[in-house]
Amino acid sequence: MHTAIHLMTVLKQRLNDPAFQAKHRDTATAFTRKRLLSFERVVVVILQKSLTSVQLMLNDFFERLQQTITMLPEQKTVTASAFTQARQKLKHTAFDDLTTHTLVPLYYQTASYRTWHGFRVIALDGSMIRLPETPALRDAFGTMAFANQHAEVRGTYPCGRCVVYYDVLNHLPLASTLAPCTTSEGEDALALRPAFAPTDLVLCDRGFPSYEFLATFCAANTHVVARCSRRSFAAAQALFAEDAPPSRVVTIPIPRRKRAAFQAAGLPLAMTLRVVRVVLDTREVEVLATTLLDEATMPTSRFKALYGLRWGIETFYDRLKTRLALEHFSGTTVEAVRQDVFATIFLSGLESILIQDAQQQLADKTPQNRSPQQVNHAVAFHAIKQQAIDLLLSDREPQTLVAHLTQLFLTNPTMVRPGRKVPRRTRAARQLIHYYQRIKKICL
Repeated sequence: MHTAIHLMTVLKQRLNDPAFQAKHRDTATAFTRKRLLSFERVVVVILQKSLTSVQLMLNDFFERLQQTITMLPEQKTVTASAFTQARQKLKHTAFDDLTTHTLVPLYYQTASYRTWHGFRVIALDGSMIRLPETPALRDAFGTMAFANQHAEVRGTYPCGRCVVYYDVLNHLPLASTLAPCTTSEGEDALALRPAFAPTDLVLCDRGFPSYEFLATFCAANTHVVARCSRRSFAAAQALFAEDAPPSRVVTIPIPRRKRAAFQAAGLPLAMTLRVVRVVLDTREVEVLATTLLDEATMPTSRFKALYGLRWGIETFYDRLKTRLALEHFSGTTVEAVRQDVFATIFLSGLESILIQDAQQQLADKTPQNRSPQQVNHAVAFHAIKQQAIDLLLSDREPQTLVAHLTQLFLTNPTMVRPGRKVPRRTRAARQLIHYYQRIKKICL
């Protein structure tokens, strides 16, 4: 609980820090006058984004604010138009800054975080985000084509690509970006790449391991495990054969046409990698390329469980898009879309830290239950959004608020069934419509 209390204190200080506000406002004069929609209040409203209309959200926000903070009695709310104008003065970088320079460093400095055989396991992946239909978003992020059941292209829609480095054991987003869908996710990942320690291990899927991608990690002495496709380099292709060895250390030269560019960039002209053959329970073969070369310190038998940890980033994107309704944007401008994306990622990281005490209490009760339990994310996100005004805007004691949140987190926990595997099913359009209209649960 100490980490959560300290975090809430620091977040309040940062939101009210003039230097932080000056860094993340659109102009030098923005948010300098005393208004109902101050810098910190606009931030909290965006964090509380719901599926209701913006006006209903604002009415609810100021009603709760009236109960917490003394305001002018004659004006208890603002219009949706006023909020739209106010949020244009706020840069989306405020939410990214709160994640990368507040949540992440504070967590690793004050908490005993989980590792795998001494490594902090960081999954890397991208996900397409469907955006509102406006000319500005089409120009800023590009478009994707959609087709009918006969694979005939019927039109296009604006789309962006979210790329995240995510600590899968501690459920914490470390760095993220929202890029045009027309760019390469490997290029986006390299441009985003945060600072890594020697004890960090990056997991990524088949869309990332190009020569440049692997060479960059090799040059930085950062460990990586990347899944290879059947069209990858020759040494990886060879391990798909039935009589292939479990693993092999190979040296891969950079293609001659790229040598000059690699040399100018300070990248190695040859890479020494280990390629590992992993056979799944379904008998499907996966081939991994890794910088973990020593069989003695990292046996081949561990890689199946290691790569399985990458699924954590898939469930992270699932929470963003379903529980937090990421693609239900509260605005249609480029800046509003970026604000919603980075605010949702920040909220996910905040939840991971705030639920730790409740998670530990549930873990302590495991011997009394048939199956281990974990905090219900739908309950947790709803509680944090409901209490956001008290947490970030009021003068109430953080210790009292965090204790109250912990009690809410303990309600309706979900069971964890280790080893359970549910086969993927392709659902018909009518089944998906039925799910989204009648079954899907939302947080707010």
